[in-house]
Amino acid sequence: MDTPPDQLSTFLSGEVGRAVWPLEEQRRSLLADVRDATPEELAWQPAPGMNTIGMLLVHLALTEAYLGQIGFEGRPQADTRAAIGLAEDADGMPMPEGGRPPRALEGEPLGFFAALLERAREGTLRATRELSAADLYREVTWEWPGAGRRTFNLRWLLSHLLQHEAHVHGQVNLLRHLYRERGRVPGAVDAPGSERGPQPARASRSDRGRDRARGSGSRGAHRRSHKAARRRRA
Repeated sequence: MDTPPDQLSTFLSGEVGRAVWPLEEQRRSLLADVRDATPEELAWQPAPGMNTIGMLLVHLALTEAYLGQIGFEGRPQADTRAAIGLAEDADGMPMPEGGRPPRALEGEPLGFFAALLERAREGTLRATRELSAADLYREVTWEWPGAGRRTFNLRWLLSHLLQHEAHVHGQVNLLRHLYRERGRVPGAVDAPGSERGPQPARASRSDRGRDRARGSGSRGAHRRSHKAARRRRA
């Protein structure tokens, strides 16, 4: 899809605008996919130790705000509380084995999470609109917690944010699927305040075997994807 002219006109550099545009497309797609998610679904945890949709949305906002301050704004330290109103650890990640979601996120509607994402994106757009094409190749050296010193440029940062959000988007869609099938996911637990408990699996042996295979496969994929995300947490 071509970048709309009105999008490019707000940037000092058209090249920067074209690099930022995919982030906007990805965000629209993500929000469209969760537009009807209820507070119960956003807080639902497939099993202890696993992330919720709400946690993932907060994680996206924190990541963009944090890296935007370090990279686009060139700050020596990030302050996510000033940027979006939440501390760096508000997403509850990485979650310990058997852990439960942060209580502060329980019962929050989609609008709460969408507002956090919007604040983070506003910071990104505000900073990148003033960048020149040459700035995309400006290098930033940063001491990544637990990962050592790394050097990256701003073009890489835009690509990383897009890749990260697409990765999380896939996890969100998987969680939505698991939520709809939660009565047939072994070990699934209810969201706080949910009136619907886990539903019994079908009685036939063939159906039970099929559901176990489907549930364990999805759950395993979710765990593997999050282990990878934690290792490269940005």
